[in-house]
Amino acid sequence: MDVIARGRFTAGSPGEGSTTRHTASDFDGVYLLHGLPEGVYDIRSPGSDEYAPARVSTQTGVENADLVLFRFIDLQVYGRVTDPEGAPLEGVEVLAPGSSVPGALTDRSGEYEFSVRISERAAGQAVEFHREGYRPGNARLPELSNRREVRLDLTLAPDEPFTRVTGSVEDPEGRPVAGAVVDLFSPALKLGYTAESDVRGSFEFTAVQVGDDYELTVRPNAEFRDHRLYGLELTVEGAELRVQLEPLGTARLRGRFLDPDG
Repeated sequence: MDVIARGRFTAGSPGEGSTTRHTASDFDGVYLLHGLPEGVYDIRSPGSDEYAPARVSTQTGVENADLVLFRFIDLQVYGRVTDPEGAPLEGVEVLAPGSSVPGALTDRSGEYEFSVRISERAAGQAVEFHREGYRPGNARLPELSNRREVRLDLTLAPDEPFTRVTGSVEDPEGRPVAGAVVDLFSPALKLGYTAESDVRGSFEFTAVQVGDDYELTVRPNAEFRDHRLYGLELTVEGAELRVQLEPLGTARLRGRFLDPDG
């Protein structure tokens, strides 16, 4: 195995400066470097097809400077990526430890899988996860002794804090009102969301950016008045809203048809 020593002479040694020496280990794994000026050296092995690179820092005069080499293993990494609500995230780039090129992309189910050749002592190295609109995340590899596959699941948080808003639309007797259009709008954020109440009178907004000036407008059918709420503060804890509609009143109008001259 090739061994490379790089170091800097200490003051008082014959000639100050830096040096690089090369040697190779013998059949017993022993290497020896002769004639090194006194100093601190970085001893490293570039590795091979079977072993990962290794390095150790030492000073001349010590008893030994052993290099411990660890084998490469072919590791299968897989898992699932979701948002804070537990919904799968598609199109997340998954990067193997030390790589700047995605090893995989999550599918519609949020699942991913890739293989990587890595040192058997890679515990603690990070697998990175990236998707536009979400904060980057990472998951650390566990201890890999005698393991050839690892499952790493992760939840990615949105760049901006989002929340969930649910509610119900009812008539004055508490019966559900279906088909009401529900609008949620923030003048400050200039963001709007629209939903419609179902047969149970329920409506839901699953990803609303938090804010403190939301306006809720409910536009039901012709039997009820429009309903409005102002100044709603929506936090990451979410909100549950109950809307009780008022029926349209009845009245009599009386008038005349006139020509332009009255």
